[in-house]
Parts: sequence; C-alpha cells; structure tokens
Amino acid sequence: SKDKHYDDTNIIDSSRECESIFICNSIYPFNIIRKGISKVTKLPINHQECFTLVKYNKGGKYDLHDDAFDPDDSNSRSIFNDNNRLFSAMIYLNDDFEGGTTSFPNLNKVIQPQKGKTVIWSNINQYNKLDRNKTHSGDPITKGTKWVLVTWIREKPF
Repeated sequence: SKDKHYDDTNIIDSSRECESIFICNSIYPFNIIRKGISKVTKLPINHQECFTLVKYNKGGKYDLHDDAFDPDDSNSRSIFNDNNRLFSAMIYLNDDFEGGTTSFPNLNKVIQPQKGKTVIWSNINQYNKLDRNKTHSGDPITKGTKWVLVTWIREKPF
C-alpha cells in the first residue's frame, strides 16, 4: 500500500511508495555519519535534519522530485520556513535487490545501489536557484527490498 506523507499543509504526497521512520539521535553510528556529511558539505551538524530510514518493497518507488524549494517561490519558502535544503545525502544500506536505481534524468545519470555507498548532492546552484539538474527519482524495486538512510542539510540550523 502507499505510504501517505503529510507536510505542514496536510497535502498528501502520493508519488512515493515506501515505509519510513525518523531517527533523531546522535549516538553511534549516526554521530560518525553526521560528522562525515558535515565535512563534505562544510556545514555544521546542526544544519542536518533527522535521518529518515526508508524501506522500499517490491514496486516501491519515489517519482521525479526536487528535495529543495525554488527560492523565488514565496509559498514554498513559507512551508520550508525560509530554510532551504542545500544538500541531500543518501546512504544505500543494502544491494541484495533488483531495480531501485536513483536517476537524475536532466544529468543523464543513474546511480547503481551499492551497500555502503553514500551519495551527496547539492540542490541549489551557484545563482542561489533550485538546481533542476538535481531533479531525481527512486526507481521501482523489481525484486527484494531496498533500504536507504537519507538526510537533508539546511542553510540554517534545523
């Protein structure tokens, strides 16, 4: 069944089929992961959102989407409390499934899941605009179950 996600405006996001849980602590190993992400993004740990542990079963997917908002869109700015997601970080926790690639069609790039692989990308370009090249999808799982750990790094403390 579809996992219904609600944001501050109570709009249902039906583009995603998965199960997820927030992990909001800094104990081992999460503290080590947070330090590594901070080193790569050059932003303090307190700019990182809680981790989201995501499970995609067979058929699970996340349609094309952006992780950040368009800074020129005042409605989106208010939903995000004027604190944009500058970076996204995703760690593949397993690779014993089929399908489930992460696709960036505007870059003609497909990321093959590999256990332990961490992918970090910027969501805002050098002009402080939403980087449409980073529009991406979590492609459908055709066999097995995919697990990922995701966080987003904000421009201000979160």
